[in-house]
Formats: sequence, structure tokens, C-alpha cells
Amino acid sequence: MARQIRSIDIYLPLDYNDGSAIPESKYASVEDELLNRFGG
Repeated sequence: MARQIRSIDIYLPLDYNDGSAIPESKYASVEDELLNRFGG
């Protein structure tokens, strides 16, 4: 039997607690890690 497809939203902060912006590279590394771990 085929597995059902699920959609999951992950919300990440745009700024650190001190108000400085989180670099785009941090988001890219999170995306890569999730894709590698969960395959898509």
C-alpha cells in the first residue's frame, strides 16, 4: 500500500534575538539538511 503524502510547514525566524538578520546561508544549510535526511 502506498504511503500518503503529507505537507509540513516549517517556520524559521528572520532575525536573531538581538534584531540582526539571519544570513541566507543558514536557511540554505537547513534546507540541505532536511532534504538529505528526509529525501525531499
